Amino acid sequence: MKNLNFEQLNILTILTQERQFSKAANRLHMTTSAVSQAISKLEGELGMTLFQRSRKNTFPTTDGQYVIRIAHIILEKRQEIYDYTSDRHHLLKLKIKIGSIPGIIDHLVRSIEMLQHEFPLIEIDMIEFNTQDLIKALKEEKVDFALLGFSDSLPNYHLPFDLIKLTDGAYYFAVNQQSPLAKYNKLNYTQVIQHPFALYQDSYILNYVSHIENKTHQSIRVLFKTNNMSAIIKSVRHNMAITFGPHYAVFNSFFDDLRSIKVIPIEKDPEVLTTYLWFVCSQDNSLASLSQTLLTLVRQELRLLH
Repeated sequence: MKNLNFEQLNILTILTQERQFSKAANRLHMTTSAVSQAISKLEGELGMTLFQRSRKNTFPTTDGQYVIRIAHIILEKRQEIYDYTSDRHHLLKLKIKIGSIPGIIDHLVRSIEMLQHEFPLIEIDMIEFNTQDLIKALKEEKVDFALLGFSDSLPNYHLPFDLIKLTDGAYYFAVNQQSPLAKYNKLNYTQVIQHPFALYQDSYILNYVSHIENKTHQSIRVLFKTNNMSAIIKSVRHNMAITFGPHYAVFNSFFDDLRSIKVIPIEKDPEVLTTYLWFVCSQDNSLASLSQTLLTLVRQELRLLH
């Protein structure tokens, strides 16, 4: 039993298929004598007869049929291991690009850290985009994966990627605990219109601003617009302004400041399209295992946001 090995199991299964030692030997590029000796040695180690021999054919015994079935399973599992490690070896050499909207990238960083435990030598470029630029990058296939905030209309863009909806993106305000708005558990447009805003330079955000102004017939007080999320966080932290965005982005951006910052939902507005966070992944089959691993890690991180 100590010497049982994959080579013996392979000879066993080939002989079962060919039914003749000579044919099995030809297929295995061995001599007929070597095949016969290998089977006899295996039978000796197992203490049972695996084949009934005749001049014309060789047939498995009842014991042989059981051992052959297990041998097939063992060899299939060995091949699964080889396929897995071969896939990993291929992925280790890859350089991939991941695009993300702002406000979610910190959690993406944590996912990337865990991803590299699975694929230690993979090289990753991570790029932050606003919505419109990320859509453009996806159309031009300049990234392999993305986290994108968008409405249910995203499939209409016919991007050459698989699209997976992760979570609802209802809009929330972020206000300093010292702001008079912090006493509310829900905010409407009239309550916020006279407070200074720090706005991220993104078409979704700016369109929402126009909607608020149309609904209130007033102009929003804009302290500044920027594509620098750190500047927005700092302005709210120092009670200079308020800001807003999808829950997954706002909550993540202010995650480390939740003692001094309050994240408050906007009253439901049926005229506003619901946005979602989408996981956009390559359709390249060679990246399938990496895609699934990254998706799992991102979902685990998103659970921490709620």
